[in-house]
Amino acid sequence: MKKLLSTLLSCALLTPLLLSADDTPLGKHMDEMSGHLKSIRRLESFPEKAAAVRAAQEELIKCFAFIPALTEKTTDKDVQAQQIANYKKLLAKNYMLLCDYELAFLAKDEDKADKIYRELKSVKKDGHTEYIEE
Repeated sequence: MKKLLSTLLSCALLTPLLLSADDTPLGKHMDEMSGHLKSIRRLESFPEKAAAVRAAQEELIKCFAFIPALTEKTTDKDVQAQQIANYKKLLAKNYMLLCDYELAFLAKDEDKADKIYRELKSVKKDGHTEYIEE
């Protein structure tokens, strides 16, 4: 009986993780972008790091074709239009930061790259706060 309860509890706790926003096409592109950015820590050369940033940029561009699931659920069309415009603005801001990130690696400026990475994380947090249901 304890094993059954333990299994059921585990399934109940894992279900929200399995049915997250990451299961959407947008979530998949965001995950790919995040993976490229995380790979930078393991890369040695500045050209490799710049290439990883370019791969992240390509994934980000694909995100413009989608609307966050939370925004799709919005019934008020005026509010939804504002949310979509703000979402595109955040994507554009991220893209500009990714371009700056790439330029920092091309200039071999690790300190500047670190600063830009912190800005990227901040913008990501803002976007997730706004567009991901908790």
